[in-house]
Amino acid sequence: MSLLTLFVFPSMLRWSCHERFASLLELSHWAIICHYFIFFSALAFNYKH
Repeated sequence: MSLLTLFVFPSMLRWSCHERFASLLELSHWAIICHYFIFFSALAFNYKH
């Protein structure tokens, strides 16, 4: 039982950390996409006018 707990608990901990890291990475990924989209939109707008 204790061996099972020793095996399961670290993997659960690792999974939660991984999930948090993945969501953070996804957020930064979307922030970069939005930033580039706004940047290129402004660039195109300035180029047209």
